[in-house]
Amino acid sequence: MMTCGRAIAILRGLENNSLTVQAKEIDELIKAGAVIEADPEHFHVLTRIHQLKSMVPELDDPTSTFSLGMALKDIEAKLKDEWYRIRTGKEELRAQEQARVAIRYALGRLSDRVEGEKLLALNQQRALIPDGAMYVPCPALGCELYAITHRGRSMRHELEIRLARFEPVAFSVFLKVFDKTYAKMDAFVKNLAAVSQDVPPVRKHRAQILVGLIKSGLPAQQATGTYREVLRHNQPPDVAVLCARNAGKFGNMANTMGALQRVHRALVQAGLRDSQELASAAKALLAYEPPESGVGRFLELVRGVGQLFPNSAFLVYKYAARLMPSTGTVPEIVRRVSIAVQLLLPRGNLVPDQAKVAVALASMVQAEDVLPGFVERFFQVRQLLAHDAGNQPAMAVDYALECVVCPGTPEEVVSLVRSLARRITEERAQVTDPRDATAMAVAFAKRFAY
Repeated sequence: MMTCGRAIAILRGLENNSLTVQAKEIDELIKAGAVIEADPEHFHVLTRIHQLKSMVPELDDPTSTFSLGMALKDIEAKLKDEWYRIRTGKEELRAQEQARVAIRYALGRLSDRVEGEKLLALNQQRALIPDGAMYVPCPALGCELYAITHRGRSMRHELEIRLARFEPVAFSVFLKVFDKTYAKMDAFVKNLAAVSQDVPPVRKHRAQILVGLIKSGLPAQQATGTYREVLRHNQPPDVAVLCARNAGKFGNMANTMGALQRVHRALVQAGLRDSQELASAAKALLAYEPPESGVGRFLELVRGVGQLFPNSAFLVYKYAARLMPSTGTVPEIVRRVSIAVQLLLPRGNLVPDQAKVAVALASMVQAEDVLPGFVERFFQVRQLLAHDAGNQPAMAVDYALECVVCPGTPEEVVSLVRSLARRITEERAQVTDPRDATAMAVAFAKRFAY
């Protein structure tokens, strides 16, 4: 049984041109798509053929017999032209003659049906090899050459991050988890593309709209259909997303909007000052059955949070809405927020909006005794995501708040975010602006933790 620790050692050896491996081990890695094998003779022939590009820069494809034939015809025509030979220096003529020999050699190899197929197959393998990777021999196994693939490098990276957990585990076990995770990512990106192509352009916050529609849990066509229907009734995009996310509970736009209006009215009647912020916060009560039953808890949260942040004005409504789904009684929740504030104070220069962050972190935990470790984890994730946020502190904070609850070490979390963002970016023509890729990746990273 090859363990994950052993697999990492072999893959590192490939990267360092120092390969020591047993036949069964390399066969397992080749079968997994982490490594490819090359016959040394064909490898050296193909290398010589590719060197033609430097000899004949105008050659389109050195592995195409058609391109080679055209290049050979051109060179031979020049070399038979006496006027060309008179006007051309000896060094240039010598180079042309050498190119003629090299092209004839390539044509001879590629024109052979059996050998040509093998050379072309080896040439196609080049796309599987990442930049900087090399073909490496292993004398103990014979003369064959081996190279790590893009997939193998990705496996090595993910394994190294999780080495503490996976080192003694069979590589075959990790491979199943790895393939399942990335298959889920690919399915997610396809669903995202399906949703995105039916969402009309918006002035800003497109990523938030896509996130909301996917979190609705509806099939892509139903989610976007509901969204577009609400837009046709002259409602803003955020309301259209709200209707999609509540389609399962309220059935249609009229019922959703009716419930939201009733809750908003109940909050005003309960003594809260009416405002756009209150209307937005009322959305948090739609999860209750009936929605009006959440009014008392919301009022209590507004009072409790208002005492902690007396200068926050209408932001208190937003904070209370964020805390509505939290576990525990209102006094317990408010106490967690207070503790989070105290934990953030010594590192205030790293957090642009301490009140928002304290509320968010307190809403994610179920007990106050875990807050110190959770706050520390938030800072670790925030630091690792600083580069992804373009060194914008506020954005790094938002990213960290989105994915801090994702299982795994901070390094594992950030690796998942980057891998998912990379897949989203690759679909950018169909999905969205590349700048939104990380925002969507942090919103869904916890779905792919392993």
